[in-house]
Amino acid sequence: MQLTIGQAAYRVGEDATWKKPAELSRHLTLNRKYPAVRGDVFFSAADLAANRHGFAARVRDDHYPRPAVPPVVQDRGGEAPPSTQDLRAEPAGKGVKVQWRPAKGATAYAVYRVDGKRPGCAPVDPQRLIANVRGGGIVDPSAKPGKSYTYYVTALDRLHHESAPGRGSTVTVPRG
Repeated sequence: MQLTIGQAAYRVGEDATWKKPAELSRHLTLNRKYPAVRGDVFFSAADLAANRHGFAARVRDDHYPRPAVPPVVQDRGGEAPPSTQDLRAEPAGKGVKVQWRPAKGATAYAVYRVDGKRPGCAPVDPQRLIANVRGGGIVDPSAKPGKSYTYYVTALDRLHHESAPGRGSTVTVPRG
């Protein structure tokens, strides 16, 4: 069973309790005490984007400081798409441009980055996830000049089944 709690982002600013930027963050902290709670959904996206009273920034800073791959939707079948192919990482302006050929059946891609030159084929570490995106590429603005990185990309289906990583690509960011 997956228990997902609905969070009332639309309530922010309605009364004294909901004028506090930490109110929704407190709800998420409480949910973590209950193992049956697998996640939260916020209604509505427009209210999240509005960030009234700074609540969305507070929730992000307190609970979602890093990108993540959502858990697999259970009991719905499905399987991971094939791995991505033709991964290329190259310097681009003040970052690294990472592109790949989209995989059949994929709806999103998880981009991982590790320091230094690594094997072309390697497992991915969730702590190294830098983006969860749609489409066939990103620009990594956090890459530091003079450093080398190896990027790996996995494909995800609509239920979040994740493929094995495709072959990695290593790049050294030029100085200056």
